[in-house]
Amino acid sequence: MKIYYLFVVCVFYLFSCKEEPQPYIPEPKDSVEIIDGAIYKTPYIWRAPLTDSDHKNGWVFTDIKYNNGFLTFITQDKTLYLALLSCDDGQIIWKEPRKIRREGSPFDDGIELAYQYDRYLVNEFIGIGEYGYECIDLKTGKQLWETNTKAQGVWIENISQPCGLDSLFFFRGRPLSMQLELEISSRIYCGNVKTGKIRELPMPQLIDSIHMDSLNVGLVMPYYKDNQIEVLVGYSSHKKSYIAVYNYKSQTWERKNISVPGEICNQTYYYNNNRFVICTLGDSASVICGNIETTEINWTRPDIMYFLGIVELGDYYIGFDSRTNPYDPPEFSAINKYTGETVWQIFETHAVYPVYTLNNYVYFHTGLIYGINGLTGKKIWHLKPNDGGRFTQVIMVSGKNGEKDRIIGCSGGYAYCYEALQDIKTTRK
Repeated sequence: MKIYYLFVVCVFYLFSCKEEPQPYIPEPKDSVEIIDGAIYKTPYIWRAPLTDSDHKNGWVFTDIKYNNGFLTFITQDKTLYLALLSCDDGQIIWKEPRKIRREGSPFDDGIELAYQYDRYLVNEFIGIGEYGYECIDLKTGKQLWETNTKAQGVWIENISQPCGLDSLFFFRGRPLSMQLELEISSRIYCGNVKTGKIRELPMPQLIDSIHMDSLNVGLVMPYYKDNQIEVLVGYSSHKKSYIAVYNYKSQTWERKNISVPGEICNQTYYYNNNRFVICTLGDSASVICGNIETTEINWTRPDIMYFLGIVELGDYYIGFDSRTNPYDPPEFSAINKYTGETVWQIFETHAVYPVYTLNNYVYFHTGLIYGINGLTGKKIWHLKPNDGGRFTQVIMVSGKNGEKDRIIGCSGGYAYCYEALQDIKTTRK
């Protein structure tokens, strides 16, 4: 009995003295290059795998979040999934296999031209003999509806995202019955986010009948004015551009044929409070700032052209000027939103995806994630993933309850979470 008791005590002692598992501490492998050329190492807060193979080929190109999760693609067992991952630790909240729309490349899929309204994500799709919109429920990952606009006889402008306002989304297109040599848009359509039902907005004779055959609608910008939905429409004809205002409730055009500089209106726009910023293309391209209440033009800049989106930080509008030589780095600049004058400018590697702001800093990625002081234009650092890949997606996560802001970057292999730049810090050491 004593021997048995001694044996039990020894076993208990061995197991009770077993070392407790320690939390995983990431190795500081990711490079941060300070602007003076010094190299530092910074650890990620967490890292989550996005594939169980060498690489994944599905991409989400924008910052889409829902209920403390972010949208991305993952591959498991040679299957491509759209997934919502936790912003806290990268764990999978849900995953749904994607419908294959293109032959020969089952992983060729992307979420780029999309509009989010709460849990609803309206995404444009293009497949073999089909194109249109689908709606994804970000709470479950299930597809709620899809509409094939080709079957409805509508050609959609497939290089710009749907422009949404609450439960409505707008897009440019034309009836397929209009046989044109150039795939230009001459109509505006409105869809319901929750049902997918689409209708055509009434289109007046915006310009004289002689030039209506060359009408090209390039801009659709919905906004609220006096609690009513209005749509600022930009259109072009014979190398001249115009804007007009459509009242959604009364289904009437309140103002039209307001001439603006430039040859072709494009879909890049930004608005906040009573100001809007739109852009035109061509040899006389311009950035145009106007009053959203009256459509009066405040100022124009004919020497720059924003194409990749615009962000606002303090008194500045910030974006990439895409009119530079395609072989040269584009100019990344801030202009005063009241005067249009340049405040700061830098030249940087080509960026092809959105610009974000967080805590007075501006972020974009070119495969590397760049952090820039948005008030001064000073380049603080850039990050690269330690798996040898390139970043293809950036997610901004604002700190809550005193927590620090974070940045999530997705490469072809992993999602990484980093501490964002803070106002009290200019470098990481």
